[in-house]
Amino acid sequence: MFAQVSLVALSLAAYSSAICTKTYTVKSGDGCDAIALANNVSQYQLQKLNGNNICLLLTPGQSICLTDSTYDCQPVHAVVSGETCSAIAQSNGITLSKFLSNNAQLDPNTCPIYPGLNVCVDPDSTNPGGDCTRTTEIQAGDTCDAIAGRNGISTYIIQQINPGNTCAGLLAFTQICVDSPANNCAKIYTVTGNEGGCDPIATAQGITFTRLRELNPNIDAFCGNIYPGEVLCVQSK
Repeated sequence: MFAQVSLVALSLAAYSSAICTKTYTVKSGDGCDAIALANNVSQYQLQKLNGNNICLLLTPGQSICLTDSTYDCQPVHAVVSGETCSAIAQSNGITLSKFLSNNAQLDPNTCPIYPGLNVCVDPDSTNPGGDCTRTTEIQAGDTCDAIAGRNGISTYIIQQINPGNTCAGLLAFTQICVDSPANNCAKIYTVTGNEGGCDPIATAQGITFTRLRELNPNIDAFCGNIYPGEVLCVQSK
């Protein structure tokens, strides 16, 4: 009953310090590359502010966040044929490591850029999650949900305060950030799969469905993408 449906991005971010400052309404035929190029943002920024899978879930009429009050990586560069990551980094006066940090969706081993991809080349950009204030060691077999539950933080915030698609590449016995100033969550709830959707979860926690989505912007408009084991924020600090 938790079928995957189109993700609808919210203008409000998951924490009160991050507010979407510019949105875009998806048009028929749009893709992330075209949206990023037309709006002078990097593809990674679209993923960072709207969820890692946003480029697979675009639907006409959907509103997505382009910039927010904590993150707008500038300037950007449109990749042309024949360029390499190292060459782009060098021509913009930044290290390859910084380039990969700015564009954390790229595999650092292959750096698979292509013509038309918008990348960020800012030498001073920072993680939108802010400074990490607490880390924990990843255990063998860990998932982001398990780590979130143990550390009183939502799965969404874990993804926001760690670079790139962290949850897809957890390495045992390395460190992961589990708190930062961006974490404005005071209470969490772990989805069982037996609740019957988001409305019962929200009601049981004394909040509205709208508020639940404000606290967890990865939840789509139909609550079709929550899953058993996911850790949700149900109360802000």
